[in-house]
Amino acid sequence: MGITSPEKMAEVENLNSINLTRSLTDMIIAQDAQGEIDQSVIAEQKKRFSRDRQQGQKTSLEHLSTILHPDTVRKSTSHRRRERPTG
Repeated sequence: MGITSPEKMAEVENLNSINLTRSLTDMIIAQDAQGEIDQSVIAEQKKRFSRDRQQGQKTSLEHLSTILHPDTVRKSTSHRRRERPTG
C-alpha cells in the first residue's frame, strides 16, 4: 500500500530526463575550446532532480495518508520508526 506506483513516477522521471538532456546539449554547445564544463552546474541539476523526486514521493505519501484508515497510517509510521538503525 505504501509503495509508489512506477507509473505515477514515470512522468516525473521522464521530465527529469528531458531536462537533463536539454541542459547537457546546451553545455556541449557552450563548452570552451578545451572542452571544460562547469561541474557545479551538473551537481546542482542532480540535486534539483533529487528534490523533485523526493517531493513527488512526499506528495504521494500525504495523499495516501488522507485516504487510508488512520490506524493503518499510525501502524505504518511506528513500524518505520522501529526499522531505523540506532547508534
